[in-house]
Amino acid sequence: MNNNPNRFKILILLITACIFLSACSTSQDAQIQVDSEAIEAACTEAGGTFVEDFIECEYISEETCTEMGGEFNECASACRHEEEDVICTAQCVPVCSFVDEG
Repeated sequence: MNNNPNRFKILILLITACIFLSACSTSQDAQIQVDSEAIEAACTEAGGTFVEDFIECEYISEETCTEMGGEFNECASACRHEEEDVICTAQCVPVCSFVDEG
């Protein structure tokens, strides 16, 4: 009977950890879900080019991207979405992404 208090503490700790991890994964899923129509409108208004299939906005400033809640890459490859190896120009495309690809 001496182990029961320790087992109870471990059980409470495990339940707390599960609740915490569940809350973290829920907020992460919510961050991944985006309103592509709103992003497209903001992208176009900022003078950018919206790439619907990848929920990206090309050719906008880092400041505008940050204000829109995106992740800015000042020098993305022009061929970043090609499925196969292709000959690609060495050209930087400023891209603001809204979906975590990781």
